[in-house]
Amino acid sequence: MFLKQYKHLYIWFVMVAFLSFFTVYVYMSVTAGDKEQETEQTVVPAIKKSILPEMKVFLREQYEICKEHGLSCWEDTVLQGAARRELDNLSESEVLARYPEAAGWKVLWQKDSLVLVRTKTGLCPLHQKMWHLEVDEDGRYIEIYSGPSAVGKDGGLYRKTGIEITKLPAEIQNKIREGLFEFISWDELVAILDSFSE
Repeated sequence: MFLKQYKHLYIWFVMVAFLSFFTVYVYMSVTAGDKEQETEQTVVPAIKKSILPEMKVFLREQYEICKEHGLSCWEDTVLQGAARRELDNLSESEVLARYPEAAGWKVLWQKDSLVLVRTKTGLCPLHQKMWHLEVDEDGRYIEIYSGPSAVGKDGGLYRKTGIEITKLPAEIQNKIREGLFEFISWDELVAILDSFSE
């Protein structure tokens, strides 16, 4: 008697369950198909890069020691004239063949431009004309090193001096150890060393 009274509710619940199942099944089928299409669309072959005539091409010359110590002494130069026209329509592989990594080149493709970076050994011409004072490995004598004090001993030993650091006032000793003696004039450096020797 109880089932007969609520028979219509029981049928209604069964129909709702069936419709829910059917709706979820259809929804999952459609979204799974969309995902397959998205996957197919994302697997697009890489766009072939080439140097278009309207692209700007920059040359950048940088030096290992300067780069390693964060010295921003490089500049980008815009390639122009016949040298630039020679690059028109070259493919990525042709550019890499012309500017190989083994010869110190790095090719940077940007949205509307190309940067050809060449890394050379040592210090840049600007920093080659600088010197700074360091203490030798034994902590006894003052030595002259190439480059600014930021590069430390990586710039290379330029000359040894016979000046003992312990014979200098404590303030000057500290300044030398902190890398505060750097020079862009050789004459100024010689004058300072002469004053240390007195």
